[in-house]
Amino acid sequence: LGLCESVNSATFESFNNKAITSASVMMPTKNISDVAEFRSLNTNYDFGIHLTVTSEWKFLKWGGVLDDKDIPTVLNSKNHFYWNKRKFTKYSKLDEISNELQAQVDLGVSMGLNPSHIDSHEGALFFDPDIFKLYLKIAKKNDLLAFVPIQASVHFDENFKKPKNAIIIDQFHMLPEGTRVDKIEDYYYNVIENLKPGLSQIIVHLGKDEQELKEITIDHPNFDYRWRQKDFEIFNSEKFKRHLKKNNIKLITWKDLHKLI
Repeated sequence: LGLCESVNSATFESFNNKAITSASVMMPTKNISDVAEFRSLNTNYDFGIHLTVTSEWKFLKWGGVLDDKDIPTVLNSKNHFYWNKRKFTKYSKLDEISNELQAQVDLGVSMGLNPSHIDSHEGALFFDPDIFKLYLKIAKKNDLLAFVPIQASVHFDENFKKPKNAIIIDQFHMLPEGTRVDKIEDYYYNVIENLKPGLSQIIVHLGKDEQELKEITIDHPNFDYRWRQKDFEIFNSEKFKRHLKKNNIKLITWKDLHKLI
């Protein structure tokens, strides 16, 4: 949420249609005020903070919520976040990362989002063990759950115990890069049919086939406007909702998980 009006409106509609159970917000983006307004009118919905330290689009760029001078190593020469995770990990100082992540949470709280959890844009905070520890410290400090894909659980060992608020997702699904648009529906239906018992999450990227989103996602076929339109159509369809029910899928929120911690 927050990327643009197209993404926001598609997500708001999906909440109202009970097509999704949660959404996370990118605080450095320009459309977060619309999210805060929607949140103020829908206090029962589940929101998280999508901690953001990369800026991957060709023309739409962003930096941190802190002043540029306070996080110089986290930004490139144009004061934008680096476009890929490798540069972010290589050049960013831990104290600056920590301050920026906390500032993003603080901004979300100040705008009334009342977040239940944090996760990581492009998974950028999951690769380096020291950065991953910062991510979990931010969650603990703010009494938030931390999304942890099972692949990142390799960081935990006898010297680094998993904290209680770190929620390891047993089965984590997101459209694989290179998926053809005409195969997207099959992908999601197969995921549902083959889910095993446990805690699973499907991450979708909602949007609409509109000029705004076409311009943002230019030269970026993965997660472009076509993928996002399909995600929106599929998850809001009565057909997919029946498929969930047929396969005995129990939908929960991060708020539900928080009650169990």
